Amino acid sequence: MICVLMTILFLYVNNAANKRVEEIRKDYRNVAAKRDARVDLLTDQVSALQHKLDALPDRTAIKTVDKVKEVVIEKEGPATHSGRQP
Repeated sequence: MICVLMTILFLYVNNAANKRVEEIRKDYRNVAAKRDARVDLLTDQVSALQHKLDALPDRTAIKTVDKVKEVVIEKEGPATHSGRQP
């Protein structure tokens, strides 16, 4: 009789522990899913920023070239007409 009672008690405690373990696992899965979603969002943001940063040197170089051309044209403009005779 004591063995039967001990077995029933053991099964009850084991079942309760298994349910608690499942609840903990479910909570951790939810936390992991939220973390993964946040990581995906941050990854997209970092990727967009990296793309913008990669484009900056090209745009800066193009703007610099345009400014240099403007200055050269302004300085060569009068010199070309007065300094050279065709």
